[in-house]
Amino acid sequence: MFFRIVTESFRRQRRRKVIAITALMLGTSVAVAMLNITLNIGDKINQELKAFGANLLIVPKGEALPLEIGGEDLRQLRAEDYLPESELPKIKEIFWRNNILAFAPVLDTSVSLRGRTVKMVGTWFSRPVQFDGGSAVTGVRHLNSFWKVDGAWIDESREPPQALIGQALAKALQIKPGDTIEIEQRNRPEPFVVTGLLTTGGAEDDQVFTTLAAVQKLTHRAGQIKRVLVSALTTPESKVYERLGRTARDLSPEEFERWYCTPLVSSIAFQLSQVFPTAEVKPLRQVVESEGKILDKMSLMMALISALALAASALAVMSTMMTMVLERQTEIGLMKAIGSSNGQVVGLFLAEAFIMGIMGGIMGCGVGVLLARLIGGVVFGSSIAPKLMTLPLALIAAEVIALIGCAAPARKLLGFHPVEILRNA
Repeated sequence: MFFRIVTESFRRQRRRKVIAITALMLGTSVAVAMLNITLNIGDKINQELKAFGANLLIVPKGEALPLEIGGEDLRQLRAEDYLPESELPKIKEIFWRNNILAFAPVLDTSVSLRGRTVKMVGTWFSRPVQFDGGSAVTGVRHLNSFWKVDGAWIDESREPPQALIGQALAKALQIKPGDTIEIEQRNRPEPFVVTGLLTTGGAEDDQVFTTLAAVQKLTHRAGQIKRVLVSALTTPESKVYERLGRTARDLSPEEFERWYCTPLVSSIAFQLSQVFPTAEVKPLRQVVESEGKILDKMSLMMALISALALAASALAVMSTMMTMVLERQTEIGLMKAIGSSNGQVVGLFLAEAFIMGIMGGIMGCGVGVLLARLIGGVVFGSSIAPKLMTLPLALIAAEVIALIGCAAPARKLLGFHPVEILRNA
């Protein structure tokens, strides 16, 4: 009899049930979409942020050590240290090699251009690199994809060597793409062909960029580099390690293994320092901290959107269930008059809510996965992979919403008196 009454209620109040199930589906779908995006958002946002440059810097150990006498910084008087260019493929041989998105070596020097002292930067632009286990193409074009060039990028195989001129410097010296300029160092002019004007919005707009080999030749530093910029895909640094100021030496073997096998910026820096024993790897903290803050704010925003969607769904279910209770007063009065207890009557509505929760949860999960893929394609340019854990969570959320929506109607049911209902019927 109980199941027959439940079945009949779905047949007779089909429109109300559809409204309630739709509300559950919409609320659950938004929550599922936000959950799927949250579970994938770390890598997606990190990949977007990596377009804006490096988050790790490799420099010779001597350059990183302070040199002070009597409170005066004397590092500029120290002999410069360099790193071997031949060791660069080791960057892609660490445990987290697949998280190394791009890197670029740098060797810079001061030169004279049309009577003006400027900084000339030698680097890789787009260079294939062979390493144990594969190959990759890297350089500043992959490291700083936000850089804009009016003209053409440098072709590292061309002679005479080519150069990119920062747009501010080019404007001041009236240089345009196609011009041949003479770079002087130690009163020795070297010709360079300008292929394009570089715009970054930073200090690079007043600099000259060319191939690493060209600057090595100018400075007589064959096979040497000054520093390496590295862009790595990382997860936000552990708050526990940050708060305690812990390093690899302070960790127990179990903690060290967990830390080493997590792509934190500190663990990747540690692994790079192992393959570069003569160098110091420094995380660019401002970049790393900005990434963490953005991820935290995005996750909080997703949680708030989910909470608001679920709250709105609960209110819609509550309103619909209350209407259904009022429409069925006579039926409820008859049930109580023939001996049904308050628990049995409330159980009837809870059973209906349970069934609606399952239906709304299943449909909401499917719609949520599609919504997450749509958002991923529009915002990140790639699909959001659905997580299996979202299905049980969606069903639980839908059931909780449905049962919360029944709270007020259930209290209303407990206050019904069969005599009064049947007298007014």
